Amino acid sequence: SGNAVWVRDTSVSYDGNESIRSGVIESDQRSVLETKVTGKGTVSFYWKASTEDSGGGFDWDHGEFHADDEVYFIEGETDWQQITHTFTTDGEHTLQWIYTKDDFDDTPYGANDRLWMDAFAWEPVPAVEETQTTEVPVPFAWLKENFPTLADVAAFEAKANETAANGVNA
Repeated sequence: SGNAVWVRDTSVSYDGNESIRSGVIESDQRSVLETKVTGKGTVSFYWKASTEDSGGGFDWDHGEFHADDEVYFIEGETDWQQITHTFTTDGEHTLQWIYTKDDFDDTPYGANDRLWMDAFAWEPVPAVEETQTTEVPVPFAWLKENFPTLADVAAFEAKANETAANGVNA
């Protein structure tokens, strides 16, 4: 939304595929990308900027990421940086990436006058937080920490029920 929509960009990418970048805007305009996630979980992505550099004041051209009421900023010639934000409450959460240009002039600053986002991931916390099929419940958080490739409740249950070398559950 805003004055210009975000578009796919096959020439600039963090992960080697493609990214999404802010639309072409003029002075005193914004290009906004928005989505929603539901429940507890962690969102992560990489972003980079090629904008005017205000020296950290963020009152000139800049990028913002809004995660509900939390705001992250980026500006200047900034290479790919990872942002990770964890939601600890249930309900719907709004995510917004915003590229804003100030109202001073239309002179493009930075090599590209853009904001990019790539490698977006949403990892919800399962509604059930520990195994249900083992004699002693195993916290999913422990399984995820020790077996990072596990991605869902079925995988957690299966891993917790594996037989170890000593013949009992691992």
